[in-house]
Amino acid sequence: MTTRMLAVASTLILAACILPLLAADEKSDPVALQGRIKVKLAGGAGISAKGGKISLEITFATPEGKEQKFANGEYEIAVLNADGEQVHDVLVFNAVLRDIVLKGDATTDKPGVEVKADRLKPGEDYYLVVSVRNLVGLTKFKAQ
Repeated sequence: MTTRMLAVASTLILAACILPLLAADEKSDPVALQGRIKVKLAGGAGISAKGGKISLEITFATPEGKEQKFANGEYEIAVLNADGEQVHDVLVFNAVLRDIVLKGDATTDKPGVEVKADRLKPGEDYYLVVSVRNLVGLTKFKAQ
């Protein structure tokens, strides 16, 4: 290999290593949401072990009514058992992707989430955990 070919190859390898890092720096992390999050099941409804839609309500209390926005695809929703271990492959997300605008003192969202049949044990306690960016909330429920 000639010195020139070696220099070109070295430059290409260096560029292949550095360009992804530069591109990652250009993508800024999402801005932290200001406020608090409250997670509840509408009307105190439980969740059926037989599966079906969850009446999940997520309420954001925002300071001074500051308007903020995020995509509902940013939700992370999980079910934990009474020991705090995640129950895998239990949720189905059927929501249409959309932006959620937080404005005023409080904004409530109802994401489209369902439980798969026979993944939860009737009579057992569980936690439904929701996080979005820097906010986390949970609610306890008993599978029915």
